[in-house]
Amino acid sequence: MNEEVDKTEVSAEQGGSVRKRVVEKEDSKDTAAHSKANEKEKDEALDKKNDDSDDEKGKNGTNSTSGVWNARWHKGLIFTLACVVCSSSLIVYLIYNYSSIVARHRKNPLMMSWKDFEMIDLPAEMIAKSKNVKIHTRTVDFKLDGQDVKTFVREPEQQGDKTAVLLLHGNAFSSENWQKIGTIQLVATFGHRVFAVDVPGSYGNSPAIGKYDKGSYVEKLIEALGITRPILVAPSMAGSFAMPFILKSPENVHLKLSGFVPIAIVGTEYKKHFFYQKVLVPTMIIRGENDHDLGEQCQGNLQMMPQHETFVIKSAGHAAYIDVPDDWHRLLFNFMFAIEKRKLST
Repeated sequence: MNEEVDKTEVSAEQGGSVRKRVVEKEDSKDTAAHSKANEKEKDEALDKKNDDSDDEKGKNGTNSTSGVWNARWHKGLIFTLACVVCSSSLIVYLIYNYSSIVARHRKNPLMMSWKDFEMIDLPAEMIAKSKNVKIHTRTVDFKLDGQDVKTFVREPEQQGDKTAVLLLHGNAFSSENWQKIGTIQLVATFGHRVFAVDVPGSYGNSPAIGKYDKGSYVEKLIEALGITRPILVAPSMAGSFAMPFILKSPENVHLKLSGFVPIAIVGTEYKKHFFYQKVLVPTMIIRGENDHDLGEQCQGNLQMMPQHETFVIKSAGHAAYIDVPDDWHRLLFNFMFAIEKRKLST
């Protein structure tokens, strides 16, 4: 019996030990599971924190790869746009200031403005003296495109020694109009050489010729008259002669003309403004107040010339110089005076 009791006690002790080990094992499992759960929660919390940190950094454009890339892309785009704007502005500036820039770079005296001289009235004694100037006529012959050209010319019997003035004429007019309103006589009285011509096939005395280049005609005519760098006066239709001559080589025309006086001329609409910006010749644009056709069109196209100035003759129409000759002569006198003063200054 004692042996059975001992065995029972042993079994009880063993059972208790086993249950203890089982409990300890389960406790160990619970502890491990709990530990793993805590680690998992910590990992998840850390991951969330890192994600939040990355999102925040991405928003700030610092360490996030996508954030850095977006920031650099935006900066690059802004820089590119700024370069394009600056380049475009520079190009526009150079286009619209080409003539002035080149002239300043070369220290070209032609950029001295003739417009700085004060406008004065026509001296009464000159007007009186011009009444005694006598006019004679002749014909100038020269070759043009293989053709014999004869040009009728009106000029004073006695020429001055100042800058020559070449007077062309409009459609339905002739050199006689310049004599009737007294322009030839007054210009001679001012001491200038002056020539009024009838262009070929006009209403004047010059015979018509075959097809020819009108710009070349003006160049050959200047040579035939034996003058250099004249002041060219061109009303209305005469623009079809003057403009081809000027725009054939606009950057060098100042070597062929001392001044240009367009009066509501034709032919200014066929060239872009860029061509006119190269013309450094002093230019006095004249139109009549009531000339809303060629007068306004001429002014709008020629005002890109760096050395231009526009004058509007009050109460005058298309042929402003004939409508109000006194105002016309005052303007012409001051222009010629300014050209002479400018030559002395340079």
